[in-house]
Amino acid sequence: MLSLKNYDEKVKDFKKNGYVILYDFFTHSELNDFKKSLLYLIKNTLKKASEKYDELNLDEFKGAEFDDGIIKLEQTDSDFIADIYDTIPNLPSFMRLTAKQELSKFVNSIFGKEEHNPLFTFTNRCRIDPPKVTRRSTNWHQEIFYTIPKSEFIQTWGPVIRDITIENGGIEICIGSHKEGIARQTFNKDPNNPTPFTIENQIIDKYEKTTIELQLGDIMVFSPKLFHRTGANVSQHVRYTNIGMFHNVEFPTFRPPQPSFRYKESNPIEYYNEIF
Repeated sequence: MLSLKNYDEKVKDFKKNGYVILYDFFTHSELNDFKKSLLYLIKNTLKKASEKYDELNLDEFKGAEFDDGIIKLEQTDSDFIADIYDTIPNLPSFMRLTAKQELSKFVNSIFGKEEHNPLFTFTNRCRIDPPKVTRRSTNWHQEIFYTIPKSEFIQTWGPVIRDITIENGGIEICIGSHKEGIARQTFNKDPNNPTPFTIENQIIDKYEKTTIELQLGDIMVFSPKLFHRTGANVSQHVRYTNIGMFHNVEFPTFRPPQPSFRYKESNPIEYYNEIF
């Protein structure tokens, strides 16, 4: 567990390099709790898919749900993957990771705030990146234009099922690039581009680059102004990544976005009309 002295040392590293790694931050128990929940979710989704598609044989994926099961769902019907994505953030076992008290305390220490300063978690999700799928790989970017505008926030990135390596797509960063401020960026209007706001190459070339590898239990905390991109997963396994943002509610121009839910089947009124 981080001590107050560790906080000070880690904050100094964060301010110097734009990122810091908290090693062995999550316990085996915390991670295993989420792993079990995710396994049940994948199995349940495979069962639903098998009821819709006769060619999907559940016996084929026993013991290989995290890889072969996910890959088959991706190939069969991406709506099933979307349902998994949209369910994970609200699993209690996942929320216990993102809401870990020590993480909030550390983020507030970066902000220079008291440990109980309210934080607003936003788009805290589990990325699921199958092998050889390159369309989700990102270009060099800052997170500034991918979240709540005019806010102060900190990002996190870490493994939840298996280690993150160069082979399965570790996050690439430009060390110290957060000191650039908001870098000059171009906007690509292609709706299929995962990073429409990208930093110009001549700015990227100024900085030393490295790829971050993390073991289970580690988490990387980094500045939203740090230049970064997601590496391609060229391994044989699916990469599962815990990503999140922690916004400082006390920041003068912070305003929380209003939730907007889109029901995938019937909405409440339609359901009422079906019953009555």
